[in-house]
Amino acid sequence: MLSLRPIIFLLPLILLGSVQAQDLSTLAKGAGETAGSVEIESLQTSYDQTLGVFRAEGQVVVKYGTTMVHCDRAEYHQGTGDVFATGNVTIYRPGSLSRGNEAVYNINTGEITATELDTGANSFFLSLGEVTLPSENVDVIRAQSAFLTTDDSQTPNWKIKARKIVVYPDRYVAFHGATAYVGKIPVFYFPYFVQPVKSELGYMVMPGYSDAWGAFSLNQYGFMIGEHTLAKAKLDYRSARGVAGGVTLESMRYRGEPNFGTLQFYYAQDATPNVTPGGRPRDQLIDSDRYRLNFQHRVYLPGPEESSLYLDVDINKLSDQFFYLDFFPGEFRYDPQPDNLVNLVKYHPRGTLSLLGRFELNDFYRTDERSPELALDLTRQPIFNGGLFLEGTTSFAVLAEDLAGFETLNIANAITKTKADVDFLRSQEALGTDEQLSISVQRIEQQDLLRQLERTVDQRSYNRFDIFQQLVRPMQFADWLNVVPRVGAGYTHYSSVTARGLDGQSLETVDSLERPSLHAGVDMSFKLSRSYPGVRNRKIGLDQLRHILQPYTRFSYLAADDLSQSLPAIDRLAPTTKDRPLDVTRFTATDALRNWNIVRLGMYNRLQTRRNGGTFPWFDLNTFVDVYGQDPEFDRQTSNLFNEMRWSPLPWLSANVDSQLPMSGDYGFSEVNSYLAFQPSPNFTFSLGQFFLEDHPFFFDSNTTRLSTYTRVNDNWGLGTSHFYEAETSSLRLQQYTIHRDLSSWTAALGAQIRDNLGNEEFGLVFSLTLKAFPRVGTPTDLLNPTSNRFGGF
Repeated sequence: MLSLRPIIFLLPLILLGSVQAQDLSTLAKGAGETAGSVEIESLQTSYDQTLGVFRAEGQVVVKYGTTMVHCDRAEYHQGTGDVFATGNVTIYRPGSLSRGNEAVYNINTGEITATELDTGANSFFLSLGEVTLPSENVDVIRAQSAFLTTDDSQTPNWKIKARKIVVYPDRYVAFHGATAYVGKIPVFYFPYFVQPVKSELGYMVMPGYSDAWGAFSLNQYGFMIGEHTLAKAKLDYRSARGVAGGVTLESMRYRGEPNFGTLQFYYAQDATPNVTPGGRPRDQLIDSDRYRLNFQHRVYLPGPEESSLYLDVDINKLSDQFFYLDFFPGEFRYDPQPDNLVNLVKYHPRGTLSLLGRFELNDFYRTDERSPELALDLTRQPIFNGGLFLEGTTSFAVLAEDLAGFETLNIANAITKTKADVDFLRSQEALGTDEQLSISVQRIEQQDLLRQLERTVDQRSYNRFDIFQQLVRPMQFADWLNVVPRVGAGYTHYSSVTARGLDGQSLETVDSLERPSLHAGVDMSFKLSRSYPGVRNRKIGLDQLRHILQPYTRFSYLAADDLSQSLPAIDRLAPTTKDRPLDVTRFTATDALRNWNIVRLGMYNRLQTRRNGGTFPWFDLNTFVDVYGQDPEFDRQTSNLFNEMRWSPLPWLSANVDSQLPMSGDYGFSEVNSYLAFQPSPNFTFSLGQFFLEDHPFFFDSNTTRLSTYTRVNDNWGLGTSHFYEAETSSLRLQQYTIHRDLSSWTAALGAQIRDNLGNEEFGLVFSLTLKAFPRVGTPTDLLNPTSNRFGGF
């Protein structure tokens, strides 16, 4: 076989005049780098100078810019810019590949015209009849008699066949007379529909069953309003509750920010509003018209560019306190009592100035209103570059707190009952029986309870001015001992304080209350370290080892008057298992400040190794205990012994343990929270968590174990499980089972859930089907992930 050198034709030189074909190769080599030129490589070439047509045969390659055409035969018409390609045609442009038997490519417009063409772009694969592909800059595909799939195989397991199709790969696909096939079986027919590319756009549906909702179908259609707003229209059906629907608007500017740029309305005509998800009747009557209206946004001023001055808005109006629980249980678990506030913020590297308004829109929640609160927070900053730093906060607030409607009703009923008990005990005292002493003791106890109830049900309100400023001076002695003394002073003034008097008989307004405060403290620490360069063990991720010991102590003394007997505290301490902050600037329970004298003794243990060219924290352990000279909450001598452990030896193995154990019997409790994630083989991974709490003064004992697993059975099948076991009640609180099936370009999953809700078992079943080859595209049969917050985290 005769082997011929490829011949390259370059148009700028051909236009010079009569050049014989056998000389074109030599002339072309000198100009092969010319920008915008057409290059034609082939085994046989000819040029018709009269018609201005280049002809090439055998392993033809036509190059123009970033486009290449491979074929058996080609003609290039210089006058029109058309390249006629026949025989095993392949056209490559960045991001797309097209194949066919005949095609016309125009170098001037970039259009490709063909009668039959297979093409792909951005994970789309199409078989097209009469088709025109415009230039790569436009990236639009129009075709007659076409089908689309994401399964790149000779016999795709799904496809949509249409009489006419228009594709904008980065925007949407429009189908005319479309039939959806699974294999060779038609399953849906659509006269016309538009399917956007992004996962939030287009039609999505999630069918399933749960005891709380019955059989359900959650439907959503996403579409764009202009270029900056994503709209999601929702129409849902739950057989246990009825039809519901709404719309969500999301700003594309705040993409990925769940707290900004969202407006949502959802309405339900509930068939069973007075039944809990567990099937029990409710004590309170709920109207059947149920809804939510949510608006979260950030507005930069003057805008639209980002600036240091902005307004945050968070509005959440609900029809009742059970709406999230009944329709969006995932959101209920995350935020059971949504806030309502408007906050104007001016940010500066040295501090933040804010004007906050918090108000009550939902009278069934207990709300602390701030109308408004002006606050200036100063970050730690140097003073005169002398090593001294200043930090602090200043605020003025108009505060009020209202109980939830049902709380007011319950307490009012309790007051009525307690008053009746007191009157009855007084009548028994008057009889002068042998049990008079015991009856008197009971009457006094009931009167004390009555005073507490009456003080609780009253509205709390006052104005508060608060300032606290602190000086900090970091120092180091002998190049090893770090000492950071702190001294600060504060002043809090309350006015127009409305509260029931200590006698419990009448409401009183106190003109003024004052609380000066003085704080002093010091932090001390030093480090000891030793290196072990010979320690290496790839199995546990060790490449050299350095051990660091850092003993530390923190002393904090606060002198502040206790106003708890005369002040109805609004910013107060909430029950928790965590240790309280020792720094007044980080203590947010302003109304609960009182004398304390605390020393925190601790030790950091760190093991570090080398990884990826740097230092890696292989193991961390923080151990500490608080010793009380004066305990601000209880009468303790010491706190619990805290241990915070983190171990990350390998990418597929990590463990965390947070524990606190009592040092004494008074007010001590035990808490151990541990978590282990391990992938012992490529086909199996599991996580194990243990959550233990015992003898806490406010919370119930708990001993919960959580186990989650995923097993890859083979290339097509996978199994997932999740279990929560509560040892205190000997109950399996939650069971979740999922079967995953790989369907080439699809992934199918069938999930079942069984929940033990205080003795009532709830069952749920969800099916999902998602595209794997192109996960961003949705089709009319697309099923959403059942854990999606769109469906409340079913």
